[in-house]
Amino acid sequence: MSILEDNTEDTPADRTTPSAANTETGTNTATRTNTATRTDDEEPAFGPGTDTDSIVLRLSDVPDGYEYSGETNVQTSKLRGDTRERYASRDIVRQHARSFRRADDSTSPRLIYSEATVYQQASHAASQLRDIRDTFESNSGEIETVELASGVTGIQVTHTNDRGTKNTLIYYHTSNLVLLVITSGQDQFYPERTQKLLVKMISDTG
Repeated sequence: MSILEDNTEDTPADRTTPSAANTETGTNTATRTNTATRTDDEEPAFGPGTDTDSIVLRLSDVPDGYEYSGETNVQTSKLRGDTRERYASRDIVRQHARSFRRADDSTSPRLIYSEATVYQQASHAASQLRDIRDTFESNSGEIETVELASGVTGIQVTHTNDRGTKNTLIYYHTSNLVLLVITSGQDQFYPERTQKLLVKMISDTG
């Protein structure tokens, strides 16, 4: 995956998100009631100029003890060749990810990954989420709908990869935007913490 800004050597998405490159983790989708489900003729609410920097998690959003781990910020129209085709084939207009890690042995996730993806149309976002859900269902991931706030729900996936890492993924979907938070731990899943982090991202979408 081409990185246009801030090359990262430790991105949980590269290790855990099957949606982007046959990787090992999962994704999770949240839909706002009576909003994210209208995808047929909905005018896209987000575009290539969307301020995703203010949406993905910042160091100030995560608990003490974490350090910045890496970042990718891709605008498909600025890519070239096979890389551009890979994003365009998934109808992605812009994708921005930021991750954090901690080295101590505390009872907290070792990795936190956040991602905001803008698709061409709301229907494209919904289609990608269906594909993600199908992928996890076929790979024994546990999938459930969770309430993030009043009238706001997400799709939560818990999945253990082949290295034994326990990943919790939650997706939120509104119009043509999909938000994702992944937390990874060695000994347990962290669904409540993942939900709280995703709510912070949702509150920054305007």
